[in-house]
Amino acid sequence: MTRVRDHDDDCFAPLFSFITAIELLGNPAEMYSHGTQFWMTCCAFLIVVPVASHCYVPVFMTLRLTSSYEYLEMRFSWTARLLASALYVLQMVLYTSVAVYAPALALSHVTGLNTYVAVTVVYLVCVFYSSQGGMKAVIMTDTFQAAVLIGSILLILGIGDHFQGGPSMIWDLNKKAERIEFFNVDPNPTTRHTLWSVVIGGSFYWLSMFCANQASIQKYLSVESLAQARSALWVSAAFLIGIFTVNFYTGAILFAEYRDCDPVRSNAFLPPRQVAIATNALDTAMAPTSVAGCPCINESFSAAGGTGHLMSLVTAVGQDEPEDSVFALYRLSYLWYTMLGTVVTVVVGLVVSALTTPQDPCTLHPDLLAPPVRTFLAALPNSIKEILNLPIEVSVLLGVLLWCAPLVCSFGGLNGLLTAISTVDGNSNFP
Repeated sequence: MTRVRDHDDDCFAPLFSFITAIELLGNPAEMYSHGTQFWMTCCAFLIVVPVASHCYVPVFMTLRLTSSYEYLEMRFSWTARLLASALYVLQMVLYTSVAVYAPALALSHVTGLNTYVAVTVVYLVCVFYSSQGGMKAVIMTDTFQAAVLIGSILLILGIGDHFQGGPSMIWDLNKKAERIEFFNVDPNPTTRHTLWSVVIGGSFYWLSMFCANQASIQKYLSVESLAQARSALWVSAAFLIGIFTVNFYTGAILFAEYRDCDPVRSNAFLPPRQVAIATNALDTAMAPTSVAGCPCINESFSAAGGTGHLMSLVTAVGQDEPEDSVFALYRLSYLWYTMLGTVVTVVVGLVVSALTTPQDPCTLHPDLLAPPVRTFLAALPNSIKEILNLPIEVSVLLGVLLWCAPLVCSFGGLNGLLTAISTVDGNSNFP
């Protein structure tokens, strides 16, 4: 495996995996259309990073695997690894299609470049440098790309802030338009964004990105120590919070600029295909916008039918289908989908495990378990350990493993120690 020695790049590597066109284009649009509630997903990082750094990253750093799916083969079976790999390939095909198509669409609208030519060039360049340079080339390219993107959005932020009269003016305009909201505690799971869906549902989503995403895990394994990996997680979380804040402020500037002429509802700037993407037929919670200040509408206002025509333009996009006609799963806020998938996976796994032959805990290598899980199992009373078929002396053994394993391994005595413990306690079946 290629090792990257530039520690600064190592700290920022996980961050660059998440700075994509989807984030840079989607977050300002989210702020413009729905307000600030989604920004509270930044609180999820304060939950995700400790979980990732203490439960997931130590396992991957100890095993030193080349693939996150290699762990599934060691923990479960080859078929589990194959299934997860296939699902990841499918996910990445769909994800990269959107991640590349979104900036290509914006580029074609600004420059006139053919969208499919832009998409093809981007894919060819990415395939070339990834295949030729490996992980080092990916991290270096991500670093350069992130620097350009961050510089661009800061430049746009500065110019927009200057022309709109500063932060206080922008805040007041957005507050009057009902776009400033952080603590919506509505318990309805179908509400698009609430404090619960954004923080709890967002935590499950970001756990999947930080702890199970192959791109993230490869970059954790490119560093030399667990301490560096943990530092990278915290640095990435801090910068992600900063980028989310900048993106949402950019969205606030966009609303201040277009508060009297919504470019989506007026069809003033976007061709029909982009309007169809922007309006989202299933979205029923867009914040109010206006087209009263659109020059192209005002010019034809009298000829088109006066006030009635103007009101039809303002409300046309807001015509929603009755909720009963939409499948219940689609009415659920999308932020709960990852949590729902996790619960379904766990329940199905438990049922299948109960119906088939459960794995003997004594045959499971302790390195495959997260350190908090091992500590918890070690703290269980012996009566419960007997019910779960756990080694009775597992607490002593795990204490030695957690605190003295590096010293024991350095003298080549770990196998001898395990054998001695097994011999002393006849009830211990630990491998």
